[in-house]
Amino acid sequence: MKRALLSHPKTNDLASRLGCNRPAAIGYLALLFDFCAEHSPQGDIGKWVNGAIAKACEWSGDADLFIDSLVKSKWLDEHDTHRLLIHDWQTNCDNWVRAKVKNMGVEFCSLGATYVDTKEASYVGTKVDTKEASKTALTISVGKDKGKGKEKKEESPRFQKPSIGEVTAYCQERGKGVDPEAWLDHYESNGWKVGKNHMVDWKAAVRTWERTSFSTGKPEQPKQEVAYRDPNRR
Repeated sequence: MKRALLSHPKTNDLASRLGCNRPAAIGYLALLFDFCAEHSPQGDIGKWVNGAIAKACEWSGDADLFIDSLVKSKWLDEHDTHRLLIHDWQTNCDNWVRAKVKNMGVEFCSLGATYVDTKEASYVGTKVDTKEASKTALTISVGKDKGKGKEKKEESPRFQKPSIGEVTAYCQERGKGVDPEAWLDHYESNGWKVGKNHMVDWKAAVRTWERTSFSTGKPEQPKQEVAYRDPNRR
């Protein structure tokens, strides 16, 4: 936790909403950030239910009140896809968390698009301060002009890992008996790779999972027919 956050007005606001003193609020925040770093390094802490988050922070009261207080004091951001995100997580997390996310081959989750190149990014929308661009929901197209008269090429969108809710809904829709939590844990642990390549389409990975027995770690084998043998025949 950065030193500036210890005396931040948001910390006092959280303490007021929870009915605790500032040191207690600081402790809850420290545990919240630690839990996120270990189990949601991209900042998408909303994949865990409110009770799990509150328990990880040693909050013994109502879990929904705890989460609501974090949202209203702007320590958490509500998100349509990820449900909850740590506010400005990419800016405030420790360097080892950034290294962890980079090694996983994924990006931080944010409310808006990630600012890529301040010199060669064109914005569709209102132009803002480049330091704040990563915090604003803008559509960004990035390309390099390699010569006069040549068109700029747009980068293909990076893979965005799904939330547990999305995986659960898709597995239920497919009805093939895939355990969404086991599937998600598997790809979280291997850095979202399919073989040696980074995942491109997670739904395709679910369908592949359906055709194999990942729960036992062994692919399904075709059943072999056993020829009938007459016991009286020598």
